Amino acid sequence: MAVVLITPPGGTASLATEGWTQTPQGPLGPADRDLLVKVRLAGLWEIPSGQQAQQRAVSKRVKEVGMHLMTDHLKLDEEVRALAAKLNVPLPSQPNTDQQSWIAQLAAVNAGAEYDLLFTRLLRQAHGKVFTVVAAVRAGTRNDLVRPFAQRAVEVVMKHMTLLESTGLVNYSTLPEPPRALATARHSRWRRSSWSTRPRASRPAARTRCCSPGPPTWSSRARCSRRARSAPSRS
Repeated sequence: MAVVLITPPGGTASLATEGWTQTPQGPLGPADRDLLVKVRLAGLWEIPSGQQAQQRAVSKRVKEVGMHLMTDHLKLDEEVRALAAKLNVPLPSQPNTDQQSWIAQLAAVNAGAEYDLLFTRLLRQAHGKVFTVVAAVRAGTRNDLVRPFAQRAVEVVMKHMTLLESTGLVNYSTLPEPPRALATARHSRWRRSSWSTRPRASRPAARTRCCSPGPPTWSSRARCSRRARSAPSRS
């Protein structure tokens, strides 16, 4: 398949050298490739870990979850390898350093309840991290092949997080905190700073209550209006 460098939609000419290519199915960007790589990496360690859980876990539910993880990733791994071949995206052939460490931890821990806790903790944390990647690509990819695959990946990751949580062994306090709403915080700071720097004359005058308590009526509004007109100006 022939690919050429392009400028991504809404981008500038300089971005054309940052990994964007054109394919018959639309532009392919760095985030699209990163999605394929991360899904492949997930399968490289979750498939053997899911298989291992069926042998070493003591909880029947953990064994069932391990089976689902293994079978789902076997299917997803086939899909990602086929898609990567179409899009000329190279994929890894072994787990990364972190994943190799997790595999080693699972192999070293005693079979039984201790294994169940570690398996659930490691897999739930890993799914939470990769979810942000697949969701972002699903929301913004320009490629017509990557989009449905990202949708499928989102569904699989959501399913696996729910399955892992169904074991009752997830300690939510150890999970990474959600990102803060930085845009809202910046907007709030901007409002406060812009108000404090406005000339006093340009600020809206404070409202003075000239009416009696209770819901406003036509007569109370008229009294307020007359009092406001008759009040001496402050100059």
